[in-house]
Amino acid sequence: MYKHKVNNMPETGKFITFEGIDGSGKSTLITEIKDYLENQKIKVFQSREPGGVPIAEEIRSLLLSDVFIGSAGETEALMMFAARFEHLKNAIIPALEKGEWVLCDRFTDSTFAYQVFGRGIDFSCVEKLSDLVHPNHHPDLTILLDLDTNISLKRITQKEEKLNRLDDNTDCFQDRVKEGYLKLSQKYPKRIKVVDATQSFDNVLKQTKELLDPLLS
Repeated sequence: MYKHKVNNMPETGKFITFEGIDGSGKSTLITEIKDYLENQKIKVFQSREPGGVPIAEEIRSLLLSDVFIGSAGETEALMMFAARFEHLKNAIIPALEKGEWVLCDRFTDSTFAYQVFGRGIDFSCVEKLSDLVHPNHHPDLTILLDLDTNISLKRITQKEEKLNRLDDNTDCFQDRVKEGYLKLSQKYPKRIKVVDATQSFDNVLKQTKELLDPLLS
């Protein structure tokens, strides 16, 4: 549990992250969970990565643009953590200090999945950046929506908005990212809980609520 002292009084805001390959349904699930928590009189701050604050949103736009085609995975990781530092400092940590629940679409697990397992950079590189940027701030719970890559690519191509640089990756890349996520869930089984995203959304929502219930009590 995240705990931070403000005026010598401990605060117990919860930090919940949602992970998974594109098309897994994170955004829809987060919206439903936000409503679920607010109905229980819990203050919720909803955000995303990269992004969440103006500087980080600018970095997001740059990362998703064609300018970054052919860039090194290490460069992507550094940019992600620059955005993450601003996001933590100016949004996530202040919300947690007020006792709010933070629901975030992606966090550092995404950098491991996409830049380490997807792009092939060294695992220790991201570990060092994580220790530098947020040594004392880690999610209380991570919901990993596990989806078949074929379904993911089908959903991505059906999106109404224009595909971005990361949407336009190959099947092999998505397979590596999916495998990376599952390896992370095996490495951190107490924190990362896998939910089958191929089942009905009602079942996904029900299972997620059940995973959140211990934190509510």
